[in-house]
Amino acid sequence: FLFGSMDETQVRLILTTFAIGVYSLTGFAALSWKNKRFAGIGYVGSTASILAMAMSMRFVWDSHWTWKEGDIKFTIILNIIAFAAAYSSLLLRAFEEHPAVAKLVYGTITCVSIASFMLIFWILNEFETSELYGRLMASLAVLGVMGGIAVPIVKKLVSMNQESKMPEQK
Repeated sequence: FLFGSMDETQVRLILTTFAIGVYSLTGFAALSWKNKRFAGIGYVGSTASILAMAMSMRFVWDSHWTWKEGDIKFTIILNIIAFAAAYSSLLLRAFEEHPAVAKLVYGTITCVSIASFMLIFWILNEFETSELYGRLMASLAVLGVMGGIAVPIVKKLVSMNQESKMPEQK
């Protein structure tokens, strides 16, 4: 296996293992909410993960099936939804009632959601959009990533600030 060539079945097994790993992670992350009011995002994400894995398995194992443009677009859109829901669910796990953390979490999820919808629209629109549309979509995606980086930092700073204001206990 490590030395030599791989046959078709070995490649399919590796792709299957990879797909199961990726979609298990996105499905699990999407369902990792800690507050019932965010459960809808988890259900959407896990459903998208299951459907995307099914489409991927169809691609890997059905050698007589040919991909149609609609199937490819559908699979890509399912992947976008699965990733966005998983990312949003993980951000919601960091949610706190402190206004700074809450605003940052909701703002980041808003950026991720809008960028995801823009990406889906771009795919459905045959990849034909203006340069401004692409720049706006990329900017929102970057803000989503930066928000994901900033949430734990702000959460830690807020908790440190609250601890320093607490009177010492003896």
